[in-house]
Amino acid sequence: MNDRLVSPTREKIFVVQPKETVIESDSFGAVTLRAMNVKRFREISTHLNNEHPEDFGYELLCEMARGPNGERFTVAAIAGLPAHALPDLRALVDQAVLLCGHRPADAKKA
Repeated sequence: MNDRLVSPTREKIFVVQPKETVIESDSFGAVTLRAMNVKRFREISTHLNNEHPEDFGYELLCEMARGPNGERFTVAAIAGLPAHALPDLRALVDQAVLLCGHRPADAKKA
């Protein structure tokens, strides 16, 4: 007789690897953008829609971007950037929004 217990079957779940892309920029060098999880995206969206919707794209960038040596953006650092860095910054924000499954225009409306 078989005295062993039958092991319970495990539910199969989807495992999705986060998207990641490297953007070359004149002002910041190679910047790696890695998609964030849904929970964190919702936290940022909810918080900023209530208080500072204009910072939505910048907050995404702060959460998702890493420089080649681990550098990160902060909203305060972004505010202090020289004007010639704005085109690179806009391109990075657009790519961050795309990685989250939205259109860049969505970040510009906010």
